[in-house]
Amino acid sequence: EEAVREQMEDFLVFRLSWLFGEGQNNFLYKLTRWAEGKKSIQVVDDEISAPAFTEDVVKVVLLALERGLKGTYHLANSGHCSRYELAKYYFDRIGVSRKIIPVSSVTFQTKAKRPVFSPMSPAKICRRLNISIPTWQDAVERFAITQRENKAFKGVFCP
Repeated sequence: EEAVREQMEDFLVFRLSWLFGEGQNNFLYKLTRWAEGKKSIQVVDDEISAPAFTEDVVKVVLLALERGLKGTYHLANSGHCSRYELAKYYFDRIGVSRKIIPVSSVTFQTKAKRPVFSPMSPAKICRRLNISIPTWQDAVERFAITQRENKAFKGVFCP
C-alpha cells in the first residue's frame, strides 16, 4: 500500500477484512466443513471485525472504477461482529443445528497473528459514491441462500 502511494499519483486501494463468498478459502466455507459430522465446534469470540461479501465488494469496486475514484478506502459490509457471532448467524441461516462454543483466540495456534479489534467502516466510500452498503447480516443471508441451493451442501447440512 505504501509502495503504491509512493510510486503512483493516481491509485485506488481497498482495505478488506473477513472476505467471504464463493470458493473454499474463506471462513464461512471452512466453518461448514469443520462442522461436518460433529455435534459442536469451537469458534473464537474475541476477534471482532467487519465481514465483506465478495458480491458486494465487486459491485462497489466496479462502481468506483466506473466513476474514476482515487485514494484508499475501507470496504466491508456495514456493522461488525465476532467470528463467533458470524458463525452462529450463518448456521442459523443455513439451518445447521450444531452447538457453537465460544472460545478465546489463544485456544488456537494460528500462523498469522490476528488483531483482536479490526472493524473497517465503509462510511468514506459510501459518501464518495453516494451509496449504502448492506449490513453483514444481510450479506450473510444472501450468501446462505446460495449455499442452501449449492448441491455440495445438500444432504450435508441443509434440508
